[in-house]
Amino acid sequence: MSGDGILVTYDNPISYPQIIASLKRVGRIKYAPTRTTVLLRLRDGKNYRDLRRAVVSNLHPTWGNATYANLESQKAFAYGRMTKFKWRKG
Repeated sequence: MSGDGILVTYDNPISYPQIIASLKRVGRIKYAPTRTTVLLRLRDGKNYRDLRRAVVSNLHPTWGNATYANLESQKAFAYGRMTKFKWRKG
């Protein structure tokens, strides 16, 4: 899993197929080892705001958690109960 891309992990989505479909609209999925982990590359014209919106819109409103890490810049962000449901740098 080396190289460029964005590693996205999540738990407690509303629907696994629905969150995968939303992520496919935002980027090209390069690798998906489990149902809760995806390595993707953003499509042209898409940005991190679109990625965040796709993830949050498919998470359970009270139990959903997610993180994503940019493998190029090595910056990570988390969302969920521990961050008061706001994206925070991790």
